[in-house]
Amino acid sequence: MRRGWLVIWGMLLLAGCTADFVDPDARGGDLAAHTVSYRVEGTYAACTIRYVGETRELVTVEDATLPWETKFGVTIREKGAPFGASVRATCADPDRLGKSVATVFVDGAMKDRGSATGFGATVRAASAVTVGG
Repeated sequence: MRRGWLVIWGMLLLAGCTADFVDPDARGGDLAAHTVSYRVEGTYAACTIRYVGETRELVTVEDATLPWETKFGVTIREKGAPFGASVRATCADPDRLGKSVATVFVDGAMKDRGSATGFGATVRAASAVTVGG
């Protein structure tokens, strides 16, 4: 009998729990629109560039010629998750050792810059974009 009550209490306890999964961008709060720009430049002939796009998907650009740049708008909710702006480029030129620079801009202001030198070097830049930019 005691085991039966334990099972019933356990079921009641679990019945009171909810499994509400909240989208981190749907929590409410003020909205803020920002412009995110990525730029990759350097001495390489071409690079493979990967970046987080406006819908937070990973975008790949093969054989991008330098300088390369993209720009898009994002909307951030005050109580939501920040936008993880990130760009990386892997560059290789069989004729020379090159240099590459990757930069993240938010609303025209530079937020992060990285550089790399060497054959097959990967350069990275990243920034968390919040309501305040």
